[in-house]
Amino acid sequence: MAVPVDFDAYLDAASAIVDLPIAPEYRAEVLANLQRTAAIAATVIEFPLADEEAEAASVFCPGETE
Repeated sequence: MAVPVDFDAYLDAASAIVDLPIAPEYRAEVLANLQRTAAIAATVIEFPLADEEAEAASVFCPGETE
């Protein structure tokens, strides 16, 4: 179940935190991009993965031989 998000409020808060003003002429496009990103993230989060199929990925450490 998707949680409703107030993208306008999020954009205002996030841009204030990082001190990145969004020009009025770009605001609609930035909001649309946030909504697209949220939709993509929702499909990734909702992807079913059984616990028995999950395994930790190996870690690459350059320079180590063991």
